[in-house]
Amino acid sequence: MEKLCFGENMTEHESFGQLRDSRLDKTPGASIMCYEPNRKILSPSPKSILTLALRQTAPRWKSATSQSDSWNALPMQTYLHLHELFLDYLVVACHILGGQPPRRSELLRLRITRTAESDRNLFLLNGQVMMVLRYHKGQAKSGMEKIMPRSLPAQVGKLVLCYLYFVRPFIVMIQRILRIVPCGMSSLMWAKDSIGKNSWDPARLRILMQRHTERYMGVELHIPAWRQIAVAMDRDLLRTPKDLIESTEYDDEGKEVSLLEQDYNGQVGHSTKVADQHYGLKIEDIPGLDQSILVRYRSVAQKWHQLMGMVLEGNDTTIVCIS
Repeated sequence: MEKLCFGENMTEHESFGQLRDSRLDKTPGASIMCYEPNRKILSPSPKSILTLALRQTAPRWKSATSQSDSWNALPMQTYLHLHELFLDYLVVACHILGGQPPRRSELLRLRITRTAESDRNLFLLNGQVMMVLRYHKGQAKSGMEKIMPRSLPAQVGKLVLCYLYFVRPFIVMIQRILRIVPCGMSSLMWAKDSIGKNSWDPARLRILMQRHTERYMGVELHIPAWRQIAVAMDRDLLRTPKDLIESTEYDDEGKEVSLLEQDYNGQVGHSTKVADQHYGLKIEDIPGLDQSILVRYRSVAQKWHQLMGMVLEGNDTTIVCIS
């Protein structure tokens, strides 16, 4: 981001803390940037970045001649490639740091501006940037879609706001100068790239995840592997037995369920039953059996052991009487 802002740290802009959002605005074109109270505080404009660009001495963005000033295409094309690199990092950051990982198709449909056909799903709530992604798997069977909010950390949220208010309008200006099609701001965060060649698709996010994890961890992780690892980390490092016990209630079938566990699993887009049977399993786990079933059936077996004259001592069973 600092390279896109020519060395300036614009993510700490004082106006970002004053911005608000209206989730009830249903007019086409509605966004965080177009919300009227925000426009009085800070309007998205390419002028701030343009001023910094024109100060560059090498390479110069404009070549002054005796007749007129003309734009230099080379620094503009270099800037567009740097912009694509930034978006590569941003999509991975949003995928990993927004909570339990969404599916690729959901994340890549992140809409920053409302259109006549579709609502936006990027909001600002209490100063925090939030992605409200829609989960469509199973919609044909259930007749409804699931809506799962994911909050971005403050550092990533500032990157998003800085990008939308300063960098993105500047990209549109460059596209118009270079006559790159399509020029104009898309309603999607990740639409066609700014060079006008490639479209964002799920395969691109997979490649980015593999590239960055191999670079920083030494192991290539594709999306399904990361979803498994994220669930396992969440289950072992975030959830505590006390939290799960204190947040229980009874469902429609009279079964005791943990609300907290449902929230953790729901953000990944599956039920607790599916999570226990298929996600984040340990080596010793038995495929097809979730933890609750193992605990209940083990209790039944232990009562049978006692009836047969067996006594449990820790994890061992000791014969005390057979007559």
